[in-house]
Amino acid sequence: MEPVDDPRLYSGRYQVTHLIARGGMAIVYRAQDTLLNRPVAIKTLYPELSADPHFVEGFRREAQAAAKPLTPQYRAGL
Repeated sequence: MEPVDDPRLYSGRYQVTHLIARGGMAIVYRAQDTLLNRPVAIKTLYPELSADPHFVEGFRREAQAAAKPLTPQYRAGL
């Protein structure tokens, strides 16, 4: 991981701190959730791909899948 030169704030809450990786579709950053005080990963689609509805829909589905709880206990609120 390398520190970022411009530590942007996304959604008024996520402070980008490090570049994790660059891929074929997106860039992944390490950030700090300033509301819940926890580290998070942020994946941003390259601007040139954001104009393509096919890429945007795939990116959205991937984000939804990643946001699902990993165990049934979390889904049940236990």
